[in-house]
Amino acid sequence: MLKLGSAYECDYFVHTWSVQEMRFATWRQPDDYAEGLDPSLLSRLGPRVVIIEDAEAPELLTRMADYLRPATPPWTGAHFMLYGMARVHSEFLSYCESLASKYDVVMRYRFDLMCDDMPQLAQDISRVGNDELLALMPFHHWATPLGARFDGVVIASPHVYARFIGAVPTALADGLASVRNGDPVVPELFVVDAVNLSGAELQSTRAKFQLVRSLGYVEQVFGAAPRMLQAQLATASIVLRGAHPRRQSYLYSRWEKHSTRLVRVLALCASPLYRALSWVLWRPRLSKRSQDTGSK
Repeated sequence: MLKLGSAYECDYFVHTWSVQEMRFATWRQPDDYAEGLDPSLLSRLGPRVVIIEDAEAPELLTRMADYLRPATPPWTGAHFMLYGMARVHSEFLSYCESLASKYDVVMRYRFDLMCDDMPQLAQDISRVGNDELLALMPFHHWATPLGARFDGVVIASPHVYARFIGAVPTALADGLASVRNGDPVVPELFVVDAVNLSGAELQSTRAKFQLVRSLGYVEQVFGAAPRMLQAQLATASIVLRGAHPRRQSYLYSRWEKHSTRLVRVLALCASPLYRALSWVLWRPRLSKRSQDTGSK
């Protein structure tokens, strides 16, 4: 984000939580969590607005209901993420109205992302600046076969971004209504649905983004065109985690729209082996990264 600020005339509007890592994502490892956010870290950005909230504060649930209606409890990690996006955008609009400020591009950007591909990111920003109906999100390394994109980055014109945020409550409520109890919830789908409801033309970024956890290791890379074989196998493994027969699951219905029957059958058959190999290869590498980072 600091690199972006040195290349463009940027204003930052921040919403974050009083802990560095939220504990709603059950797939993360215990070492990923680091309690206690240091607000001084934000001072380097010089943000126009900073909102730091306690995720366990009783009054937060009332605010979430106001911003995300018609969505209703039980609240999930997707609710907290989308609420944060809506809340800070509301502050952004108030700031623009009070100072009659005008912006060419609005960009959602998560704090745990790193982009070393600034020339490509500059091209992405220029693409949006030249097309007010365009919205850009990075490829997702496994959710792309579901029609999703990575939700940590959204680049759009102010007009399109406002319509996108306005569509978030409807996309969230409709998506959760389709999810049966026990089926995995994939927030990326709600974000993409909101972009589509906004009428924007959704395309993928050319820049790549690294997801960096609290110990400093790079967990995932988004933006590059996904390896489609790996993506299909990973999608199959997520679909199989659901509590319902796969043809009745929300994710399977999304998968049907973006893949052929032959691809789904092959991926589902090979998925158990893929999951076993992924665990064997990924877990030792994660442990080594944690040890290396902890020794520094």
